[in-house]
Amino acid sequence: MDEKLLEALLLQNFLVQTKNEKIKLLEKLKGEINFISNDLNAVQSSIDSQLPKPTSLPAQVPEPGEIDSTSRKRVHLDVELVQIESEVGDKHSQYISPVFQRAQKSYNSRIHRHIKDLQDNYFSWRYKGKRWLKPANVDETGGAISGMEEFSSTLVNCSKYSSFNTLATVKYVDSYFNYALSIVSSIEFDKDDEYFATAGVTKRIKIFNYETVVSDFGGISSRFISGKSRNVSENESLSDKHHSRLRIPRYPEREIPCESKISGGDDAKVKLWSTNQKNSVGTIESKANICSVKYHPCNGEQLIFGSADHHLHYYDLRNTKSPLYIFKGHKKAVSYVKFLNSDEIVSASTDCSLRLWSLKESLNSPSNQAISSLRTYSGHVNEKNFVGLSVNSDGKYISCGSESNQVYAYYSQLSKPIATHKFGASYDSITVSTF
Repeated sequence: MDEKLLEALLLQNFLVQTKNEKIKLLEKLKGEINFISNDLNAVQSSIDSQLPKPTSLPAQVPEPGEIDSTSRKRVHLDVELVQIESEVGDKHSQYISPVFQRAQKSYNSRIHRHIKDLQDNYFSWRYKGKRWLKPANVDETGGAISGMEEFSSTLVNCSKYSSFNTLATVKYVDSYFNYALSIVSSIEFDKDDEYFATAGVTKRIKIFNYETVVSDFGGISSRFISGKSRNVSENESLSDKHHSRLRIPRYPEREIPCESKISGGDDAKVKLWSTNQKNSVGTIESKANICSVKYHPCNGEQLIFGSADHHLHYYDLRNTKSPLYIFKGHKKAVSYVKFLNSDEIVSASTDCSLRLWSLKESLNSPSNQAISSLRTYSGHVNEKNFVGLSVNSDGKYISCGSESNQVYAYYSQLSKPIATHKFGASYDSITVSTF
């Protein structure tokens, strides 16, 4: 075969495949644009129904003679964008207060920081099972946009906060030179959020009244109830000859019997306890240190624990021989695990990341098969210490510490932090020097 003919045939095959792929991509983009346009029309109708109708609309469309036939489509798109901006900004500006407009601008700037994440959320939410969901429509009576409630709520929730406000400062040690003793290993609120307890290398558990601490803020609060203990790690209190260190979670819901407790330790065992008995009543054997363990918030017969083997293990207490599911994805030890709700779980690791997992996703997987995470949160620094993990009451916001001496807040639907707060100068606990 002639070499030039072979080259031409290979080139033809390459170009045909490339063209077909781009045609498929173009069709996909056309479908996305069409669906976005339908949703946008519903949103515009909602805005129009909630604000007074203007007396006139500024002319934004150029005369037909001004549009060159070779670029008609592009100019049309530009005109459409101008009209949208005009209708939202100019058309109703006389009816919207300056304060509201400034707030909207601030919200928009925060949304812009997470635009790629939000676009991915929008398409994954609107396009399910290889088909588009029903386009949004407007409830004419109240201007509500049915079919978009979930995503519009996400936009508001991810953009309403941008910083932390300091409510109070707790004086944990009496002297600057005792900084080495000021390390707080754990902090936790009680179930009614009236008190919080701190524990660390001072060999004391300190219990503070939240309202007192906040009301005292003018000076630095140091009022607490103290009890002596050994060096305390996360929620330690129970002891057993098999455990070298215990981590005992607070019960998230009343469905869990009040006499039931669980703990995990450096002996690679999860132990089940009853307040009516001195010794543990059951044991789950693992192959690596247990760093954190939590009951399911609505099912006291199921639990999950994070381990030094980099995985999360989900068990049913009616069969503790093997886990129901194993969640894999972290590259280092899983230091914390929390339930956001009855389905979603968030974990922290010393690989500088948090990960989001779904029990619903695991239901479609065979038992013992590794489950992948839905989302990875990154931005904070966490390579060797346990820096904490907390979720708010409705499971929408996640916070954690950072070895950069900061606290980070994440919105559950976004992979990047929405707010950070830096504390005072960082200290070397050995030399007591700042850096």
